[in-house]
Amino acid sequence: MSRRYFICFILVLVIVFLVLGNYIYNLENKEYQNLLKTSTKSKKTNLMVLVEVDKKQLSLIDRENNEILHTYTIATGKSTSPTPLGSFNVVEKAYWGEGFGSRWLGLNVPWGKYGIHGTNKPNSIGWNSSHGCIRMKNRDVSELYKLVPHGTPVIIHGGP
Repeated sequence: MSRRYFICFILVLVIVFLVLGNYIYNLENKEYQNLLKTSTKSKKTNLMVLVEVDKKQLSLIDRENNEILHTYTIATGKSTSPTPLGSFNVVEKAYWGEGFGSRWLGLNVPWGKYGIHGTNKPNSIGWNSSHGCIRMKNRDVSELYKLVPHGTPVIIHGGP
């Protein structure tokens, strides 16, 4: 009889985990949709940058025409120094050089200095290899730098 209770207990646990997991997934998806809605209120530019940490992908989006203009492969933060998630804006543009590659697009992350930049380690692209910043190939970040003005919204999602 105790084996039957044990099996029932395991089945109940599996059902609870499935229901809870689905609830959490739906919550995260709603938060992501809300981030997209709030970022579209910027009046400075029709452009938006969408960073998908889990896909190692950065997309430049024309919000007026609802069109993806460019998609780039990126590197994101290591597990010990993850890329910050949330809705930010480009607040700084610079030529930093050295390990930061050819260009720097600084973000208004309130708890640290994070940005989108090039790299002198092109083999790191596609991996979790940075200290939280978004790394791009130098030619890609140079292109993005020319297209993205100050104030451009940047949404980062899909991370740990």
